[in-house]
Amino acid sequence: MSKSELTRDELAAALAVRQELGREYEPEVLDGLADRIERVIEGRVVARLSEHHARQSAGMKVALGSIVASLPLTAIAGDHAGFAGMALAWCGLAAINLAYAIGSRWQRPS
Repeated sequence: MSKSELTRDELAAALAVRQELGREYEPEVLDGLADRIERVIEGRVVARLSEHHARQSAGMKVALGSIVASLPLTAIAGDHAGFAGMALAWCGLAAINLAYAIGSRWQRPS
């Protein structure tokens, strides 16, 4: 079990301690439980932000790669096939970026 999980046993133990120690220790028991819940939530938020950052970073690499590839592709396609070749090269680059965008949406956790 990872630190980012809170089990039913832990919750049951906190309730048992609360009942055993009585009302005078209730604030300490509840504060401890609240701290644990906070750490679990914080761990989940950090994990999701890390995943989001990784997806953005990968998307930026695809976009920059497309820009870098577009210059020689446009020049070569324009030289050999004219405007139709350039349009085909740009459609190919657009298709790559579109495929990446659609694929990354399918991989997102729900």
